[in-house]
Amino acid sequence: MKKLLLWRRVGVAVCVAMLVRYADMSVVLAQGLGGAGRIQGTVKDPTGGVMQAVEVTIRNPVSGFTRTTTTDAAGTFVFSNLPPNPYHLVIEAQGFQRLERDVDVRSAVPITLDLTLALAGATSTVDVVGHAEDLVERDPSAHTDIDQTLIAKLPLESSGGLNQVVTLASPGVVSDSNGFFHPVGDHAQTQFSIDNQPVTDQQSRLYSNQLSPDAVQSMEIITGVAPAEYGDKSSLVVHIVTKSGLDQPKPTGSLAVEYGSFTTPTVDLNIGVGSHRLGNFLSLSGMRTDRFLDAPEFQALHDAGHKISFFDRLDAQTNPTGTFHLNLQAAHSTFDVPNTLDAAALGQEQHQAISTFNIAPGYSQVIGLKTLFTANGFIRQDHLTYAPSPDPFPASPAITT
Repeated sequence: MKKLLLWRRVGVAVCVAMLVRYADMSVVLAQGLGGAGRIQGTVKDPTGGVMQAVEVTIRNPVSGFTRTTTTDAAGTFVFSNLPPNPYHLVIEAQGFQRLERDVDVRSAVPITLDLTLALAGATSTVDVVGHAEDLVERDPSAHTDIDQTLIAKLPLESSGGLNQVVTLASPGVVSDSNGFFHPVGDHAQTQFSIDNQPVTDQQSRLYSNQLSPDAVQSMEIITGVAPAEYGDKSSLVVHIVTKSGLDQPKPTGSLAVEYGSFTTPTVDLNIGVGSHRLGNFLSLSGMRTDRFLDAPEFQALHDAGHKISFFDRLDAQTNPTGTFHLNLQAAHSTFDVPNTLDAAALGQEQHQAISTFNIAPGYSQVIGLKTLFTANGFIRQDHLTYAPSPDPFPASPAITT
């Protein structure tokens, strides 16, 4: 006999954000408002002529985020899908003075910069300046910023998932068995926000299939004073911006094939490609192991399992101020429930299978200079199937007389 457990979440979120701009600066607003941001601009010489093939770099030294692009024939540059954070922008061109600018991204409203390079003088000096604003944010929430460059360096287990990233990278979060974690406060009052889609169910290998860490561009782990838009589940909020294929004219990605302990082969494929107007990112991962769940004994007994995960993100700029995105996720995992020595001697054989699918479309429209309209809908389901031992007696307690 099989027992079926089903979780389904359907939701629609609409947000209107009012932003006030002064020159090239924007007022600091709630961190999660509007999702990923965009910095665009034009580089000119002192006469007002546009400059092409000029290298423009932005970075955040706290999260480790760094991205570089070059201006096109019209002297313009674009950085899209930026996590909400402060950035330090640097422009260098031969024969011109180095230009630096601090830009604070807090919403999906594009930030437009008009930058003019000054000619280099006969003599040049080098000034070493520390930018404290890169390290100290004007944000009342207690949070940790994590970029993919840091995620790639973490010693993650093959089945660790996003929960292990949160545990290893955020102070005050304690790990538990099978991917659970405990923040400061009620561990049940936690939530993930993936490209503005709320996921408020408890996440672990026992009950759900998570997004692959390779599909994440950045994570902001809020451990205190969460913004009001996240609702009442605020013990810990994980705000995630996934990778995008926008502004990648050449296909860019990675393929990793690994083999580890407990007979654990893994395969991970990630690829992104796109233009300024249309982009797509695809992530595929698969894993098989003889130790899927945390074993109650030193030896993994009846603990084999496998999982496969698919994630695709499509971005399309429908008009100069409107953007549509669509997240698709499908995953399946099948695993044994591990035995103790006594249960193994009795011949217990319990299994679980979890099927997950998620569809999350969204649309953002900039109205004027002060208003951002965003609408996000989603359908998400975790379908868990539990299969007890074929022989019910080994799974039953002994009857004594």
